[in-house]
Amino acid sequence: MSDTTNTQEKSMRDILFVLFRYKVLIIIIFFIAVGVTLAIAILKPQMYESNAKILFSAGRTNPVELMTGMAGPNEINSELELLKSRGFAEAVVDKAGIDRVLYVSEEELAFQSKVMGLLKKIGIMRKHIQTSDPVEQREKAIKTYTETIGFSIVPRSSVINISYQARTPELAKEILETTLDVYMDKHIEVHTS
Repeated sequence: MSDTTNTQEKSMRDILFVLFRYKVLIIIIFFIAVGVTLAIAILKPQMYESNAKILFSAGRTNPVELMTGMAGPNEINSELELLKSRGFAEAVVDKAGIDRVLYVSEEELAFQSKVMGLLKKIGIMRKHIQTSDPVEQREKAIKTYTETIGFSIVPRSSVINISYQARTPELAKEILETTLDVYMDKHIEVHTS
């Protein structure tokens, strides 16, 4: 019994020794972590989210669909795959506009140019390459759109949730409305015989 007490006392003494020996380093690391967290929280742009729901009903040919009024899981998953497809994302970006999907506020542009100027002055960055190639800009817009759009199926229903995040509430609403417009066009195109 005295051996376990002695061992516990020794291990506690070892832990306290390490803490007191490296207390300055521990305090510095703590303040660096707090500073980085605060900087990220302050500099990260605020995002707004707009949501919509699509009620999907198939062409009532299945007796179960006639009784329940709900589309089958295959039809809903087909619609979800249509919404997640690259062709759909391209159509939304083309209709909304690349500059709207890649929206950057004036304050953010000013901040970015100040940071780039500072990095050039201290020699970290020799030259800043601004992408002006339309194909690269379109690809970047498609990637941004696919990362900020969210789709989900409400369990035991024929509803698909869609959410879009943007830097302004108006932009989130605008892109989501464009998404719904493109969806209606694609849905009609796919289901028209």
